Amino acid sequence: MKGRMRSVIAIAMTLVLIFGITFSYGDIDDMKDKLAEGEQQEKELASQINSLQDQVANLENRISSTEKKISKLSAQLEKEKAKLEEREEELGKRLRTMYKNGSVGFIDVLLSSENVSELLSNLQLIQYIYSNDEEAVAFLQDQYDSTKKKTEELKTLKADLDEEKGKLDHKESQLAAKKSKVSAANKALEKKIDEELAASESLIGYGGSGGGSYGGGQFAWPTPGYYNITSQFGYRIHPILGYKKFHAGIDIGAPSGVRVVAAASGTVVLASWYGGLGNCVMINHGGGLSTVYGHNSSLTVSVGQSVRKGQTIARVGSTGNSTGPHCHFEVHSGGALVNPLNYL
Repeated sequence: MKGRMRSVIAIAMTLVLIFGITFSYGDIDDMKDKLAEGEQQEKELASQINSLQDQVANLENRISSTEKKISKLSAQLEKEKAKLEEREEELGKRLRTMYKNGSVGFIDVLLSSENVSELLSNLQLIQYIYSNDEEAVAFLQDQYDSTKKKTEELKTLKADLDEEKGKLDHKESQLAAKKSKVSAANKALEKKIDEELAASESLIGYGGSGGGSYGGGQFAWPTPGYYNITSQFGYRIHPILGYKKFHAGIDIGAPSGVRVVAAASGTVVLASWYGGLGNCVMINHGGGLSTVYGHNSSLTVSVGQSVRKGQTIARVGSTGNSTGPHCHFEVHSGGALVNPLNYL
């Protein structure tokens, strides 16, 4: 009767564990999907910001070039203005001299002329000098007006460019603020996923303290014939999550279907799907020592079964959170994770 009751309790605990972890991993998968969406959004925002920064840089170059042109034209405008004023002043002086006494000037020309031909020549010379001065002043005025117009056009262009840059700076600021929020949300989600994974994958204490003391000596290698350790015990960059995370055991690379054996004799306390560890076996060896074998393709033992050292308990696979077939092997001592290599 007591034996049947223990079996019922063990089965009930296993069912609770299975369904509980399955539900938890559904939540984790949802969070991973949200994280992937958030990271994609963050990348898109970063791309938009980079594009805006390129546009702003281009505008800044155009503004700088325009400012140089304005500066150059402004200096040219000042020189042309000075020339125009100087030529106008010369023309004014000459006119004042020529026409100061009105008709007297013409009488002087008449009296100084010895004949009609010389008179006409003198009058033509006076007209030529006056016309030439007028044309020179008009030419300088046109130059000045043209330069002034170009300067005003460039000033208008610069004002437009400054306004456009201001709009882009504002948009970039908004996108940067949005990206900052998305990034913070992604980091919080990463932390939450890490915590959920740690909680769902942790088997600390599950195996119980066990009776008596362990006296089985050195452990047997979990995958006979396959000794390549693909991931060591301790902190590492998680192969799926992509960031630093504590690795509770060692990973031993081996083809799917290779047999997984008990490292030491003991009692099976877990033989089922267990979250990120997929198909998992846990054996209590007594004296607070237990071992875990994860990511198996299939299991060949059941809860409550006694196993001997070197007995096949599962087959290598890639179930749960895995990037390829291997055996994830953990050792728990006194309720704490320890480096499995210390026992192998």
